[in-house]
Amino acid sequence: MVKLALLWHMHQPWYVEPDSGRIELPWVRTHAIKDYYGMAKLIEEFPSNKLTFNLVPSLLRQIELYIEGRKDIFQEIFDKDPGEMTKNETDFLVRNFFSVNYDNHIRPFPGYVSLHRKKTDAGNEKYSGDWKDIFSDSELFDLQVWFSLTNIDQYYRENDDRIKKLIKKGAGFTDKEKREVALVEIEIMKKIIPLYKELWEKGKLEVSTTPYFHPILPILIDPQLGRTADPGLPEYSLDFNWKEDADLQVSRGLEYMEKLFGKKPEGVWPSEGSLSEEVIELFEKKSVKWTATDEKIVERSLNESGANQDVISFSKFKPWTFRNGDMRIFFRDNYISDLIGFHYKSWGQKDAALDLYKKIESAGVGVKGDFVLPVILDGENAWEFYQNSGREFLREFYSLVDSSDKVEMITFSEACAIQSGDLKSFSPGSWINGNFNIWIGHEDDRRGWGLINAVKILIEHNIDKIPAGLMPEIMEYIYIAEGSDWFWWYGTENHTDDLDKFDILFRKNLAKACSLAGLEAPDELGSPVFVKTEKGEKGKSEPDRYLTPVIDGRETSVYEWGGSGEIRTGNMASAIYISHPVFEKIKYCFDKENIYLNIEMKKRAEVYLAEKYSFELEIENGDTQALIYLDEGSDSPECIFGSILECRIPFHVFNGSEDDELKVRFIVKRNKEVAAEFPGEDHLIIRIPTERDYAKNWIL
Repeated sequence: MVKLALLWHMHQPWYVEPDSGRIELPWVRTHAIKDYYGMAKLIEEFPSNKLTFNLVPSLLRQIELYIEGRKDIFQEIFDKDPGEMTKNETDFLVRNFFSVNYDNHIRPFPGYVSLHRKKTDAGNEKYSGDWKDIFSDSELFDLQVWFSLTNIDQYYRENDDRIKKLIKKGAGFTDKEKREVALVEIEIMKKIIPLYKELWEKGKLEVSTTPYFHPILPILIDPQLGRTADPGLPEYSLDFNWKEDADLQVSRGLEYMEKLFGKKPEGVWPSEGSLSEEVIELFEKKSVKWTATDEKIVERSLNESGANQDVISFSKFKPWTFRNGDMRIFFRDNYISDLIGFHYKSWGQKDAALDLYKKIESAGVGVKGDFVLPVILDGENAWEFYQNSGREFLREFYSLVDSSDKVEMITFSEACAIQSGDLKSFSPGSWINGNFNIWIGHEDDRRGWGLINAVKILIEHNIDKIPAGLMPEIMEYIYIAEGSDWFWWYGTENHTDDLDKFDILFRKNLAKACSLAGLEAPDELGSPVFVKTEKGEKGKSEPDRYLTPVIDGRETSVYEWGGSGEIRTGNMASAIYISHPVFEKIKYCFDKENIYLNIEMKKRAEVYLAEKYSFELEIENGDTQALIYLDEGSDSPECIFGSILECRIPFHVFNGSEDDELKVRFIVKRNKEVAAEFPGEDHLIIRIPTERDYAKNWIL
């Protein structure tokens, strides 16, 4: 029988501004009212199913801050009467209170759609006037309400008369109704921790945790493990060992959870699945019963120790120990985990649930006896891209498992009873590509680590001048800076419009540590860590002229694609794409009748073709939706796989013409199964330029 161990990981960065105490971004609150309560509540409907929820201590502490009365900047705008707002406040409201997925959180609600249309008709982000000339005070009031209302948990939307009444009303909300929405938000947040505690005590779920501020523990202990995990990284001089910090982050996380829930978690999901031999030893000293990372890690570890291919092929289907230790290590099935997190969102939800169940039921063919299938993924971010927050999908899937005699859903602690193997060596890495590149692979990342090191050295050199009683508070801000999230956004792999906010918060926490110690902060803390010019406009530049390249699978000359648009895939990739990268760079251009693509891949394009990969392109142009197969040797589109993939796609394939705005997404398959999508969430937006657009670039 398949013993399915399913873990939902709940995590958000530490958004608290160190001087004011204000919460700078609202995403803890929006996910708290949209996901954390309902995801746990749903499991009550299925008697035999059990889940594991990984709750990060710093996330739960921020929920507590909200309950204690702390507010984020969005709530401050929500509380204001639109008639008394300044122009800057109105601008903030209109530019930020549509920050949800359009298809699933705006389109279903006519009142919200009407407001969104007014914004887009005015020019959207390009509008530079006063939004009060576009929206009435009543409409701005409705916008305040809708941003919160659309994030309310699906369970409340289906069962709470207050929320059902407001959604039905749709517009013309009163001040009393706005206050009611705010009260419901707090009501939901107050229920979250008690619900998990109750279900844990009943045995319906297990709560695991992560080091307190979500640091990448292997890097804290030895930053050179970045090059161990990926020898292709350039040499760098970072050389520190903050094992005491790593130890404290783990201990503090476990102690906080025990205080909150009345018992200590038995399992630890390390931040981003980041493990090394030293971290395993640290966990075992803390009597951690189990931990987990990605299947790439066990495969590489076994390869390095010379295991045979049969052992490697079935390695993820059982827990492992390290050098006969007591702790069990699980290795996530990244294919099934990523199907839930990133691929099924565009399916019919019942079809997706059945497909997932069948894949799980047929997993591990050839494995004798009972075996574990570890499925581990983000438990919150995916649902924005599912209709009704994915509840229909989850309900259908849980029902199929609940009634199955071939699949049993168990907790990870229960899965520890399955017979384990023993690893003699362990290859360090994370769940993304089996390395630490996201957090130390770019110069910006290493600059950030260098700043933490500089502040720690400054404090150590002046330790005799600092009152001992201040040190715990000083170190608190350093521990915050050690969190993974700052480094997730540094470098070119990921993009967020809030990069400036993240960077400022990172540096402010380090500056706060210096200020508390009575020390002048290093000058470097006054400048952004990231190199802004590398980020581009969400990683995309526009073509500046008509071009008609030769389609032959290679760049025929250095001038052939000169003036084309360019998409730097790392800047626009979601976590799924980073985990399964295929494209390095995409160039695109147009003539009067065609769009041309030049796709540079991780390997030569012809190698992917030989390895039975296939490539599809979705183009949505208004009411036209085209699925285009990028096949070698085809005429329409014309495609050639050589060192690169070059394509010519006529406009008539997707009913295109100049000035059309296209939604574009690439799908990579192998043996008919999705291997990667780019971008992993939403679409690329590519506009077909007009002759007037190109004329702006002409030089006389």
